[in-house]
Amino acid sequence: MHKLIAVVALLLMAIGSAQAAERVIWNVSLTQVYPLSNGDFVLAFSADAPNCTNTSVPKYLFVAVGQNGITAAGSVKMYAAALTAFSTGRTVDAAFDDATPSCYINRLTIHN
Repeated sequence: MHKLIAVVALLLMAIGSAQAAERVIWNVSLTQVYPLSNGDFVLAFSADAPNCTNTSVPKYLFVAVGQNGITAAGSVKMYAAALTAFSTGRTVDAAFDDATPSCYINRLTIHN
């Protein structure tokens, strides 16, 4: 029983530390959608992402297969969402990992 409790405690700590590296940009507009030759893409926003250590101006956030849980199918859907938001002028929320300067995005929500 003690081993089970220890395993559960370790899992909860791992989940908590993984979530701690993630930040959310609330309600911003996209200013750039920049596809890369390998199929990944870069997004730039109307306001700089808090806690992102990227030194570009504006701060770029990346969507890359294999980074921050993104699959090929997820990347395609996020690209479609980004283009929709950009072309319609809708604002978005973007959740990203601030542990690297690339600030890899793993969720994008379009607002009405």
